[in-house]
Amino acid sequence: LLDSRLVVPLIVVERTITPDRKHKLKVTGRDDASTTPQRWLDDHIKSITLDPLAILSMPAQKQSDLLRSLVGVTTTDLDEDRETAFNERRDVSRDLRAAQAELAGAKPHVADAPKERVSTDKLSQQLQEAVKGQADFDAMQAEHARETSRYNDTKADIERTEKRLAALKAELEACIDAGKKRLAAINAWVKVDVTKVRDQLADAGRLNDAFASNASRTAISTRVTSLEEAQTGLTDVIIEIDSQKAHRLAAAKWPLDGLSIGDAGVTFNGVPLEQASQAEQLRVCVALAAASKPDVGIVLVRDGCRLDAASLKLLLTLVTEAGLQAFVERVGLGDAGAVIIENGFVK
Repeated sequence: LLDSRLVVPLIVVERTITPDRKHKLKVTGRDDASTTPQRWLDDHIKSITLDPLAILSMPAQKQSDLLRSLVGVTTTDLDEDRETAFNERRDVSRDLRAAQAELAGAKPHVADAPKERVSTDKLSQQLQEAVKGQADFDAMQAEHARETSRYNDTKADIERTEKRLAALKAELEACIDAGKKRLAAINAWVKVDVTKVRDQLADAGRLNDAFASNASRTAISTRVTSLEEAQTGLTDVIIEIDSQKAHRLAAAKWPLDGLSIGDAGVTFNGVPLEQASQAEQLRVCVALAAASKPDVGIVLVRDGCRLDAASLKLLLTLVTEAGLQAFVERVGLGDAGAVIIENGFVK
């Protein structure tokens, strides 16, 4: 039966290992009995120690949140406003590209297009009236020709026979009167160019197409201008938000020179933390760990196997510079000054 004990003020931690390798942990003097002894022990050790590698393993968003809480900088409102403006500008830019493509594919501007649609009904009415007027004119001319012929025949009859003079004179006067009326109507008639009206009617379709094409192009061009103005306005909003965010970040007191918060998370010297060198990552994580628990002087690295010799040396140097004490858990036997625990015993 193996028995190992760790005694600290008011708390006794006792782990029993039986020959069949079963473990039993007992913690006496703890202030919270609602959790298991192992959970309480893990939480207690975590509360009195720091682990820089745990910070390095955090997602970028959690690293950013931790750094914001340490320096007292809140950019959530600006980030939300920027995301809203960025998404709106993305939608406007998409609509702008579609409108520009539509404008590029629209029919070209027609210089002689009318300012309003041509009324084909009106032209058809004019054509009908012109055709009817021409027919009436032709009929009047034919009637006049007939009256003239009758006049001549009547005059000849008068010359041939005086006996019929009285009757023929009366008939002649009637022909003269009718001829005057017909001649007056002929002189008063205004000739309409039927060919011109017919040509206008034939060209009305082309002119109306040109009018519609110009109207469509004008509408698209107006929409493109509006979208361009909206895009420019949203870009100005994003620039202003970025400026306010940069001002807040510049005014913050960082636990390490070169630290900041970018769109992708924590940055060091302008480079995202995940892209920084391992030495820079260790330096940042030690600074964050020390700032997150300024009253804790112990660094406990659970996953020390992730560190090669150079990284381990750098970690210990950084911890020493910060005035902290470090404990690193590693699997192996060759580290100088290491405390080796095997099967629950310190060798």
